[in-house]
Amino acid sequence: ELEKRLTVKAHVFTRSAAAKIEAAGGSVEVV
Repeated sequence: ELEKRLTVKAHVFTRSAAAKIEAAGGSVEVV
């Protein structure tokens, strides 16, 4: 579980991973 707000950059995200990051207030960026 994520407790910190993160900005994560990666080539691929699973939907569940992206949902967990965003639910924790973070953001995902596909590079």
